[in-house]
Amino acid sequence: MVLHWELSGMLDLSSELGSTALNLAKGPGFDDIQPAIFRSVLDGYGAGGGALPPSGPSWFVFMIDAWLGFTRWEHPLHRRCRGEHRP
Repeated sequence: MVLHWELSGMLDLSSELGSTALNLAKGPGFDDIQPAIFRSVLDGYGAGGGALPPSGPSWFVFMIDAWLGFTRWEHPLHRRCRGEHRP
Protein backbone atom coordinates (compact mmCIF):
# COMPACT_ATOMS: atom_id res chain seq x y z
CA MET A 1 0.00 0.00 0.00
CA VAL A 2 1.34 3.43 -0.91
CA LEU A 3 0.24 6.20 1.43
CA HIS A 4 2.40 9.13 0.40
CA TRP A 5 3.71 9.47 -3.15
CA GLU A 6 5.79 12.49 -2.21
CA LEU A 7 7.91 10.40 0.18
CA SER A 8 10.41 7.86 -1.02
CA GLY A 9 12.90 5.53 0.58
CA MET A 10 12.72 3.93 3.99
CA LEU A 11 10.02 5.51 6.13
CA ASP A 12 9.73 5.37 9.89
CA LEU A 13 7.37 2.56 10.88
CA SER A 14 5.79 4.53 13.71
CA SER A 15 4.88 7.36 11.31
CA GLU A 16 3.26 5.03 8.80
CA LEU A 17 1.46 2.99 11.44
CA GLY A 18 0.23 6.03 13.37
CA SER A 19 -0.90 7.83 10.23
CA THR A 20 -2.77 4.79 8.95
CA ALA A 21 -4.44 4.03 12.28
CA LEU A 22 -5.47 7.64 12.84
CA ASN A 23 -6.85 8.05 9.31
CA LEU A 24 -8.97 4.93 9.72
CA ALA A 25 -10.12 5.90 13.23
CA LYS A 26 -11.24 9.46 12.53
CA GLY A 27 -14.06 11.03 10.59
CA PRO A 28 -13.67 14.00 8.28
CA GLY A 29 -12.18 16.04 11.14
CA PHE A 30 -10.59 15.30 14.47
CA ASP A 31 -13.79 15.62 16.51
CA ASP A 32 -14.82 11.98 16.21
CA ILE A 33 -11.75 9.78 16.72
CA GLN A 34 -12.75 6.22 17.55
CA PRO A 35 -10.12 4.77 19.96
CA ALA A 36 -11.40 1.21 19.40
CA ILE A 37 -10.71 1.46 15.67
CA PHE A 38 -7.26 2.92 16.28
CA ARG A 39 -6.49 0.09 18.70
CA SER A 40 -7.79 -2.56 16.29
CA VAL A 41 -5.33 -1.36 13.62
CA LEU A 42 -2.47 -1.74 16.10
CA ASP A 43 -3.78 -5.10 17.29
CA GLY A 44 -4.03 -6.31 13.70
CA TYR A 45 -0.46 -5.26 13.02
CA GLY A 46 0.67 -7.16 16.12
CA ALA A 47 -1.41 -10.22 15.21
CA GLY A 48 0.30 -10.24 11.83
CA GLY A 49 3.66 -10.65 13.55
CA GLY A 50 4.76 -7.01 13.69
CA ALA A 51 6.27 -5.46 16.80
CA LEU A 52 4.83 -2.08 17.70
CA PRO A 53 7.39 0.72 17.89
CA PRO A 54 7.57 2.82 21.06
CA SER A 55 4.83 5.43 21.28
CA GLY A 56 5.73 9.05 20.75
CA PRO A 57 5.17 12.11 18.56
CA SER A 58 6.67 10.38 15.51
CA TRP A 59 3.45 8.35 15.26
CA PHE A 60 1.59 11.45 14.08
CA VAL A 61 4.27 13.39 12.23
CA PHE A 62 2.58 12.93 8.82
CA MET A 63 -0.76 14.22 10.14
CA ILE A 64 0.90 17.20 11.85
CA ASP A 65 2.90 17.98 8.70
CA ALA A 66 -0.20 17.81 6.51
CA TRP A 67 -2.19 20.06 8.86
CA LEU A 68 0.59 22.64 9.09
CA GLY A 69 0.99 22.61 5.31
CA PHE A 70 -2.75 23.11 4.86
CA THR A 71 -2.98 25.95 7.36
CA ARG A 72 0.07 27.65 5.84
CA TRP A 73 -1.35 27.33 2.32
CA GLU A 74 -4.77 28.58 3.41
CA HIS A 75 -3.38 31.59 5.30
CA PRO A 76 -4.93 34.85 3.98
CA LEU A 77 -1.57 36.17 2.76
CA HIS A 78 -0.95 33.04 0.69
CA ARG A 79 -4.45 33.21 -0.76
CA ARG A 80 -3.88 36.85 -1.70
CA CYS A 81 -0.57 35.95 -3.39
CA ARG A 82 -2.43 33.29 -5.41
CA GLY A 83 -4.95 35.93 -6.52
CA GLU A 84 -7.78 34.65 -4.35
CA HIS A 85 -9.74 37.38 -2.58
CA ARG A 86 -12.27 35.61 -0.47
CA PRO A 87 -13.33 36.87 2.97
